[in-house]
Amino acid sequence: MQIRKSILFFIFINSCSFLYSQKEDYHWIVGYDLQPNKEDTLYSNSSMNFNYEPVNIYHETKHKINMAGGNSSICDNEGKALAHSNGQIIVNKNNDYIEDTINYSLDIPLNCNDWEYNNSGNAVSAVPSGLLGFQRILLLPLDSVYFVIYNTINKCNSSKIYRTLYSNFKIDENQSSKKLLQKDIVIHNESTISSMHGVRHGNGKDWWIVNFTDGFDSIITMLLSNEGVQYIRKESTGYIKKTDGTIGQIVFSPNGKKLLLYTGNYLFSDTGGGFCIWDFDRCTGKINDIKCIENKQNFIESGVAFSYDSKYFYLANGSHILQFETNEKNLLETKQIVAVFDSFYYIVPGSIHNPIKYSVNFSQLKLGPDGRIYIFPASATQRYLSYMDYPHESFDNVGVRQHAIYMPRLFTRTIPNIPEFRLGPDDNSPCDTLGLDNHPIAKFRYEPDRINYKRIRFTDLSYFLPESWSWDFGDGSLTVTERYPFYTYSQNGTYEVCLTVSNENSSHTSCRTVTIGTSGAEDTGQKAFITLFPNPVADILLVTLGEYIPQNGKIHIHDATGRVIMSQRLYYGHNHLNMTDLSPGLYFWFAEDDGVKMKRGKVVKM
Repeated sequence: MQIRKSILFFIFINSCSFLYSQKEDYHWIVGYDLQPNKEDTLYSNSSMNFNYEPVNIYHETKHKINMAGGNSSICDNEGKALAHSNGQIIVNKNNDYIEDTINYSLDIPLNCNDWEYNNSGNAVSAVPSGLLGFQRILLLPLDSVYFVIYNTINKCNSSKIYRTLYSNFKIDENQSSKKLLQKDIVIHNESTISSMHGVRHGNGKDWWIVNFTDGFDSIITMLLSNEGVQYIRKESTGYIKKTDGTIGQIVFSPNGKKLLLYTGNYLFSDTGGGFCIWDFDRCTGKINDIKCIENKQNFIESGVAFSYDSKYFYLANGSHILQFETNEKNLLETKQIVAVFDSFYYIVPGSIHNPIKYSVNFSQLKLGPDGRIYIFPASATQRYLSYMDYPHESFDNVGVRQHAIYMPRLFTRTIPNIPEFRLGPDDNSPCDTLGLDNHPIAKFRYEPDRINYKRIRFTDLSYFLPESWSWDFGDGSLTVTERYPFYTYSQNGTYEVCLTVSNENSSHTSCRTVTIGTSGAEDTGQKAFITLFPNPVADILLVTLGEYIPQNGKIHIHDATGRVIMSQRLYYGHNHLNMTDLSPGLYFWFAEDDGVKMKRGKVVKM
């Protein structure tokens, strides 16, 4: 009865326009290729698709655009990729141009032009490498129109931002029709830092966009509404400027109540960087109650992110990741160290005798739709990502996995600049004028304990202000009302796990099938989702296993004669298989769990 009721509620709330945005951030693209027509195993793009759990990471051959600097993308409400941009061009998911030139400055000399500076080709054949810097572009939806907001640097004027602009377009879901509506509309001519970010307006439909002036002493506020993108105001941040500063990351909390800025380029003192956090009013777009702290560091790295539930926020300064409690009155005194850089380096292939290596340290941070925080290193050439498994936990339980993901292609220090889409109206506020309400949507992920595979950890990812949680683990046990429970099953099997979330407006139930261990040779392989990238592979193979929890999983590599060359344990999630020492050629792989074969395929060693 509860499930039927929740389905009715789901149909009702999907008629509300603010629920149009649920999975628009499910496709990230990172990487670069200065020779896009040349095939190799190092360059081009890697995609991160959050429609899968764990996130599916792969090389998408269609993507030729450089996403090494400016980087933003947009999906439809079902998580299907629609478009992405690097601040110079806009393309759809098939790499077809929506517009081949945006942000070209005709009002400054050619040699000062940000576009030309980031052209890796020539005057005849342009290869736009993307706007240099962090968070310089933002893609936002409003009804059926998509807005691209970006800024421009004058390279002859101390490389400062001198204006912010937008273009917009329409595109249908099957990509058969795409149309640019407006191009390079100037929003304002203020000199600002490169970074910008956005948050849903308190009415549940429009968007606030903010960035800061040099030195961070003023904040620029813009509003995206049916009138387009408008300059609203420039106001003091409450911070006393000490020196000019342009490098930093800014982010809103997922609940929209906090705005956080962190910089590492000696803005706050001559010994390093620091951060400021403000309360943010989603009705007025104004900030108040500033709290700042200096942070001594030897690097300019500066990353910030909030946990999915906004309870904690994190700073990355190259060598450390720090945790603070967002809602504590004396939050500056809640600092805890959650990770220390372990001095791991990525060594560029072919440079063994004279190694070229890049630090896999902690720089820009990005909260994913799966509740994990992804940690991007600061180096301009990189292959490894780190991540934080449980940012909603206290400092000693967050689970930072250093250099845990080997990406299919090289990428640089940039992050996808994408806002939080799962944020509804500010209920009962003065700007709650559109008749929209927060009807909660249930969502969760799970992963097994590495020691006891039957002990499962469930992580709530529900949104639109749930106030209560009820878990049914599918084995006849009593329901559990914790938000983040652990549960140990007594035996292998397939279970229908359901989470029901509720608030004063409605309830919603989401169910997932959890398969644990071998319960029969017929269905084991059908339930496992396994991907291997890159393929062909030169060194490290990323093997991802989802939708099945193995009891004693293994993956085997064998040659054409059937001789097993190598074997390795296979766990739920991301696994690395080192293929470096194998001779070039065609190999075969198969995955099994306690003798029951799951999947098989081919892999080419370069």
